[in-house]
Amino acid sequence: MTEDRIITAVEVTSGEKSDGKYLKGLVQSTKSNGIELTEIIAGRAYSPKENLEYLKEEKILAITKLNPVISNGNRKDDKFEYVNDADMVMCQAGELSYRKNYENKKYMHKNTRGQKNDRIRFYFDIRKCKKCCLRNHYLKEGAKTKSYTITLLSEVHKQQK
Repeated sequence: MTEDRIITAVEVTSGEKSDGKYLKGLVQSTKSNGIELTEIIAGRAYSPKENLEYLKEEKILAITKLNPVISNGNRKDDKFEYVNDADMVMCQAGELSYRKNYENKKYMHKNTRGQKNDRIRFYFDIRKCKKCCLRNHYLKEGAKTKSYTITLLSEVHKQQK
């Protein structure tokens, strides 16, 4: 929609679809209608990395907040805390992770076509977790390991933030 409230492109979908995957088509339709785009104001659904990269390539300013899943991870009640001095994560019971592993997006889930961000996985001593009084809150029945993952923001998400 232009500043004069003229609709330049539209994509009609059912309610369960994510609008963000239609961004490129909407941009192309708008351009084919003779409208020069310099900026786009959009909701959080339009903030995936591939959309932000596309808009950057097209020299279009993206005015959108990051989806909370991107900026905060997928946790609502996060009870883990990063301990800078130890360079590890501490659980709510006060136990530190004992090791960590950097997971590079290039080697994760080849079918995601580069959509995943790098992450760090922290590992906890499962023997301690199984004895913990808080185990029912964070340990799945029959678990063989306990880990906690922090997703690192991509460069394009850092810039957008």
